[in-house]
Amino acid sequence: MNNARHRAFEVSKLRSIWAKRRTNLVKSCSGIDRISGTQFEANLPHSLGEIRNRALSNYRPSGLLAIPVPKPSGGNRIICVPTISDRLIQFAVQHEILETVKKNGLLNAVSYGIVPNEDRTVQDARKMAIKMRTASGWAYKCDIVKFFDNVPREHLKGAIKRTVRLPSLYPVIAQIIDTEISSGIGPDWENIVASNGINRGIGIRQGMPLSPLLASILLKDLDCAIMKRGTKAIRYVDDIIAFFDTEKECRDFDSFISEELEKISLSIGLIGDKNSKTSICPPTKEIEFLGMELRPHKSSYELFIPSKLSDKIGKKIFNSTDIKSIKSNMTPLKEIINKLDNLKKGYISAYAGAQNMDRFVQHIEDQSTIALTNTVEQILGINTHELNKMQRVFLGITYPDRAQKKHTSHSRKKR
Repeated sequence: MNNARHRAFEVSKLRSIWAKRRTNLVKSCSGIDRISGTQFEANLPHSLGEIRNRALSNYRPSGLLAIPVPKPSGGNRIICVPTISDRLIQFAVQHEILETVKKNGLLNAVSYGIVPNEDRTVQDARKMAIKMRTASGWAYKCDIVKFFDNVPREHLKGAIKRTVRLPSLYPVIAQIIDTEISSGIGPDWENIVASNGINRGIGIRQGMPLSPLLASILLKDLDCAIMKRGTKAIRYVDDIIAFFDTEKECRDFDSFISEELEKISLSIGLIGDKNSKTSICPPTKEIEFLGMELRPHKSSYELFIPSKLSDKIGKKIFNSTDIKSIKSNMTPLKEIINKLDNLKKGYISAYAGAQNMDRFVQHIEDQSTIALTNTVEQILGINTHELNKMQRVFLGITYPDRAQKKHTSHSRKKR
């Protein structure tokens, strides 16, 4: 038999997917079966064969492991982790259906952030936002209220059949959509999950590899309606921004979006409501989009990293070298330096293209230097100000005068 389901789970394809994803899977946490990526790899031929047998028979995913991740603004984001085996099954489904869903409308002028290697990245979305707002200065922004937790599963399954058109894979995808949390991290995980508005039978769980692609398939009809309307708009998963010449056009679009989403039992917040992310912005003011501010700049618009975000990232870098964790894990200095370097590179890549990038880079460089300096002082019990230049360089501490002054105010604080 050579249907899509058999093709997707050929052992050679599974092996290729494992090789591509290996680094992340080995580093990531295990699911409810507590089988790590390293353990999975230790018996790889058997593991891949077992995956194929599961996927080709009456496939039932294992339950998800709920991990509450505290938000800086308060509350928790719930990350739902499948087992390594189920993650590979989802990656295999994604690989098999991607070309089909691209041809059937997923890759369109509105949608960003789903299809890789197609000029649809977060940076591409930001660049397009600059171009669109330069042409039409009034901006409208919204996101779908608790989108992933409120996705109506029957609507999604219908969208899958209209877009994927590979019937042999429908049972597998349906089981993935219906996967629920069955365990969690921490003694109070059940209450935390419930307080986040996650309910059995509705939504698709964030943390599953296939969730973003499934979500975009559900919203494909919305993209088509926006394009038919002729609106300059960008949708990045559940974040939507659109640009107009007048405030009235923004308000008309708000009504249009609300009506379209109501068809699939979803909603957006009210303009001006205290807890709503829906807003209208005149041409003279900045509007936030994908973590950056789209501000008037000279005769055009440019992206800037907000100062609050820059401060928040600086604090994350500073707090990333937790002394208790370093002591308990016997973490060597080399690993601490590598961790700080990787954090810096990640943030610089994430906010590439900002007009104030030089200032941002200097800020996170300073915070990294301060974090490393404090760590060295607390672990070795020394005052780095008493070291000569060669000694500081040897320890990886090369702070400029600016960071040295900041270090003085931070170094004596207990973290």
